[in-house]
Amino acid sequence: MRKLTSNLVSKIAKDQFFSATFWMFLGLGFMNVGNYLYHLLMGRMLGVSLYGALESIISALYILSVPTLTLNLVIVKYVASYKGRGENESIYGLYNYILRLLLIFGLLISVIFVIISPFIQKFLHLPSITLALLLPLGFFINLFYFLNKSLLQGISSFFKLSMLNFIEALVKLLSAILLVYLGYKVEGAYGAVIVSIVLASVVSAFYIKDIVKIHLTSTVKYLHGRDLLKFSLPTFITSLSLISIFTTDVILVRHFFPGADSGYYSALSVLGKIVYFAAAPIVLVLFPMISEHHARGESYRRLLILGTSFTLLIAGFITLVFFFAPEFMVLLLFGTKYLVIANMLGMFGIFVSLLSLSSLFANFYLSIHRTVPSFFVGGAAILQIILITFFHKTIAEIIWISITVTFLLLILLLLYYPHATSNK
Repeated sequence: MRKLTSNLVSKIAKDQFFSATFWMFLGLGFMNVGNYLYHLLMGRMLGVSLYGALESIISALYILSVPTLTLNLVIVKYVASYKGRGENESIYGLYNYILRLLLIFGLLISVIFVIISPFIQKFLHLPSITLALLLPLGFFINLFYFLNKSLLQGISSFFKLSMLNFIEALVKLLSAILLVYLGYKVEGAYGAVIVSIVLASVVSAFYIKDIVKIHLTSTVKYLHGRDLLKFSLPTFITSLSLISIFTTDVILVRHFFPGADSGYYSALSVLGKIVYFAAAPIVLVLFPMISEHHARGESYRRLLILGTSFTLLIAGFITLVFFFAPEFMVLLLFGTKYLVIANMLGMFGIFVSLLSLSSLFANFYLSIHRTVPSFFVGGAAILQIILITFFHKTIAEIIWISITVTFLLLILLLLYYPHATSNK
């Protein structure tokens, strides 16, 4: 029995999918814990007012970074495809091409935000102009860090990705505690974000030094820029629509419901996102692997079945916890004031589980260069907004609308599968 178990563990450890999934779960898990501790400690060390300023500037950085989510999928898709076909020179050319675009785009946006920094300070009620000036700095540095991480994901270097997540979270947490303790307050807390990105960027540059070295001496011109930009449109639609389904309900509830109900729904949404983020590493692992298999003309069915099974297992388990121990989950993260949402937590878990599965299949189709499903996702996002706008008597009605929309989306994505793979 012991020998059988040992052989099974050894076999799983050698399997690329299981190994990659393990490292991504480990890295993202540590990052999520680090982020939670960061916000918990900054909330206590800064106080309510200053913590609100910190959250507003971090949210602004996140909004600025949304376009990079689209570019991430595009880079990963093309890098994985080139790797699968052994076209290393195309990887170097792509890196150089994106690097130039990001340099131009980053400088342009950063200069604009430096010019309007007084307006940003006033609009966000920031305690100093320094914070508004630090925003474009963080944005600019993050562009190149994101490029290096996308390259590593594209070549399926998941151990290195996990190490970057570990370094980023740890440095941010420790430097934030130190800087705020030394009296730098919000500037120190946000400065810690920049410090963590800078250090992680240096490490990521070391991880890709061989590629960059060859890239710098390569005279090969990247010839697929038009195809890359063409593929970016459906990728952008998919990314934006998934984010919309994920967040628009909270915004609309804030608009249509009283402040207390909005707060309850926000807490419900935060708890529900545990399902989404717990299953997210599966998509991060599958996307480059399936792209690589597809580029080589190899079967990717096993990977898709494994990914779907793992997503169902993770989302199903957490949703069951939401149904059978909702009070415990609410008390654990929000306290007794939010117990009123406990009876809705299980249904919200179903909504996010359906969204997680839809996200997996939407990204799967992009990985095999099928772009039609992007419009399914876009349509679902629009339908959710329309239905919530006209039907919003209760929070339960909002949840049922989201469940219905994501269920219909998942059915459409599954029905499209035979057509998408018919040429395989």
